[in-house]
Amino acid sequence: MDYDIQRLSKENLGHIARIHKSVYKRDFPLDVLYKKYDTAYLGISYCGYIAYFNGEPVAFYGVIPTASHWGDKTEISAQSMDSMTVEAHQRKGLFGLLANKTCDLAKEIGITFIWGFGTDVSERPVIDKVGFRCDERVRGYRFFARKRGLDKFLNKVPALRSMVENRTMRILQKHATNRAFQGSLYTMTDYPMITRNDAYFHYKRYNSTFVIELENALFWIKLHPHHGIMIGDIQAEINDQLRTGILAFKALANRYKFGTLTFQTSPGTPTEQVAAELADETFPSWGVCYRSLASEFPLEKLKVTWGELDTF
Repeated sequence: MDYDIQRLSKENLGHIARIHKSVYKRDFPLDVLYKKYDTAYLGISYCGYIAYFNGEPVAFYGVIPTASHWGDKTEISAQSMDSMTVEAHQRKGLFGLLANKTCDLAKEIGITFIWGFGTDVSERPVIDKVGFRCDERVRGYRFFARKRGLDKFLNKVPALRSMVENRTMRILQKHATNRAFQGSLYTMTDYPMITRNDAYFHYKRYNSTFVIELENALFWIKLHPHHGIMIGDIQAEINDQLRTGILAFKALANRYKFGTLTFQTSPGTPTEQVAAELADETFPSWGVCYRSLASEFPLEKLKVTWGELDTF
């Protein structure tokens, strides 16, 4: 088959939504899509390629640029995401072709490494076909809390899900804070990580995330109809403060029957020990995958939390 390969641009960005609809049988809101790929604040945007067959978009691979640092050294990295191919065009080499062209483009425009969260489906292909490495796995922690029976019903009906989210948001917004949030990784100066500055948090608003404060601990959160309350990261000065904050959040979730709280982080982070101690359930999650293009960072030490995920 002959394919027309075109670089991602503002003009063809909406074609990703068409591929998404064909692959996943659900819509990708265009307003979220445009905000997600608008990284003009970094001076670099639209790094990816779309494959067309007979004028129709059939495959996509792209990355989202983001600032990163290791101690006082800075680089522009990019998160790998949204790789998809419609069924009739799978197993024809499009993934490897688009991914490697994207890596070449990324290096050309100043991106020094590409990283991402490897799933059971994506991890092996990015290793075998694109030259990524995956040295470490994120770990997940669930904190169980009661859930309203009514919410379980409403979440099954797409038109009614907003009722659950609006109630939860209304209660949690009482604890919202404007305190500066850095998260749990900022003290780990010997490890590469994604830079969380004001510009980054402004950009991440496309996913309606916000920060709440409980017992002097800060929680960066997002609401999800299936995952419940997602905790992107937690900031606390000492372990006792972190422990008290998590217990307060769990008590709040039980009081209002929000259901399970979930947090995920790289191993060896300041929150890991306390999260493991208090969690009702732990589970292995994504692989932290990366490919150096021209990086001077020790990428095998890269640390992330759930907040870095593009859908958070």
